[in-house]
Amino acid sequence: MAVLYIGLDDTDSRQGMCTTYVAALILERLGSLGVRALDFPHLIRLNPNCPYKTRGNAAISFIVDVDEDMLDRVKETVLKTVEENYERGFEDTQPGIAFLKSPSIPARLVEFGLKAVREMVTLGEALEVANEVNVELHG
Repeated sequence: MAVLYIGLDDTDSRQGMCTTYVAALILERLGSLGVRALDFPHLIRLNPNCPYKTRGNAAISFIVDVDEDMLDRVKETVLKTVEENYERGFEDTQPGIAFLKSPSIPARLVEFGLKAVREMVTLGEALEVANEVNVELHG
C-alpha cells in the first residue's frame, strides 16, 4: 500500500463551480475503485488578499491509501474528473493538481504551505518546492 496526498486548486471561476465540489466528485469516483480516504478532505484557505484569486481562494487536499498497482489509475481518475468539471472559458481559471506519494508531508512542503497562507508566493517558488520534494504537478 502507498499513501498518496492529492492537492487540487483553481477549478472555479468568479461566476461559478467549486473546487470543493470537484474534490467530492473525485473522492466518490476513487471510492468506487475501492480507494480509501485516510482522513476528511482538508480545506486550505490561501491568502485572501491575492488579487488574481477566483472566488474564495482555497485549495483542497486529501490523503488516500492505494495499492501500488492502482497508483496510475487513481491519478488518471483525478485528472479526468478535473478535466471534465473545471470551470471553462475564464482566463483566471487554471486548475492545478498535485500528487505526493509519501508516508508523511516533508517539512519543506509544510513550510511552503504556511507561506502560501500568510503571504504571496510565485509560481516559480511553487515549482521549485515541488521539484525539491518530488511532488508531481499537473495543470
